[in-house]
Amino acid sequence: MTTTERQPGLSEFEQQMYDHLLNHVRIEDEVLQGYAALADSVKAGYVRFLLDLIGEDEHRHHGLFLQWADTIKAMGRLEEGSIPVITRTPEAAELIPMFEAFIKTEHDDLKELKALSKEVKDFKDTTLWELLIEMMELDTQKHIKILTFLRDHTES
Repeated sequence: MTTTERQPGLSEFEQQMYDHLLNHVRIEDEVLQGYAALADSVKAGYVRFLLDLIGEDEHRHHGLFLQWADTIKAMGRLEEGSIPVITRTPEAAELIPMFEAFIKTEHDDLKELKALSKEVKDFKDTTLWELLIEMMELDTQKHIKILTFLRDHTES
């Protein structure tokens, strides 16, 4: 791993995390370029479509790693970074029922997606439908994880 310039105020662990995150971003730059080049070189529309979806995710991950590195650097300056810390909120009592409602909605969406998946099974070799449904199921599971985290950390 490449070591970056020592950031003032960071502990050894924080500096290692900062270095790791920026190194990951440098490596990911090549990966992003590779996905883009591959997508540009293919003729099959479905291949480009799916590679573009991966590229969008990778760009988002890239941005999150940069925000995380910026947040660690800001910690050394005793400033707030772009990723906020977990704090208690005065509106906690109001938020928990809304988080619970959204969690239920997301669980309902999962059931609906599973039912839809059964309906399109016959088209799995000729369309992207089944794959798109699986991707939406994964996103929905991610939403449930985020909402559960919010609920649990708002309560404490």
